[in-house]
Amino acid sequence: MLIPIAIPIKPQIASEGIRLTQKVAEHGGDFCELWCDQLKLEDAITIAKASDVPLIINLKDETEQGTFKGSISEKLNYLARLSELPQVSYVDIRFDLLDDAFLSAIKKPIIASYHDFERTKPLPELLDIVDKMALTKPAIIKLSTTIQYEIDLINLFQLQLRTANWRKRRIVIGMGDKGVATRVMSPLFEHALTFASLDSTTTTAPGQLTVSELRREWETLRFG
Repeated sequence: MLIPIAIPIKPQIASEGIRLTQKVAEHGGDFCELWCDQLKLEDAITIAKASDVPLIINLKDETEQGTFKGSISEKLNYLARLSELPQVSYVDIRFDLLDDAFLSAIKKPIIASYHDFERTKPLPELLDIVDKMALTKPAIIKLSTTIQYEIDLINLFQLQLRTANWRKRRIVIGMGDKGVATRVMSPLFEHALTFASLDSTTTTAPGQLTVSELRREWETLRFG
């Protein structure tokens, strides 16, 4: 059984965002992941209102390889405003920011996310992170770590076996070329969704496949 595909876009102005959401629709994306860190709020609202594809929105700062430079309260106000729009299905937020203020202000289901752009921690530490993410009671947990060694990949696969209670409510991604298997095998582990880019020039994470590449891999493996 296949899982939904979210296609990320990183526009700088409203007209570019509208054009890209149209391309996401043309590519059959189930969701469009709208990176808002380069957008004024009014431009993000314009893009969202024009989108025919359900949106996942985020507002990433440099800790998540984004460019947003505002305060936490500014981030909260920005995301809260967007979460009121019917086109928005999920709001992706770094899990350690999810205090009572965020949880009460955001009007859509939350994806609690964790990224490690340098390494993959040992399995006990990964399990501890998942436990901490679960305390925020998100709709989905998303854990993305960098794969350097074979043991890193093994740890991520073991993590998924040990967190079976999060089936269909989790996303586990191994970043980098050595982590591609985590993306391809996402239907087998019943991820909530996965991410794939429009083309090779618009990837938003190391090792991210294009939509056509991912679907080709799934077809080869006879998923779905």
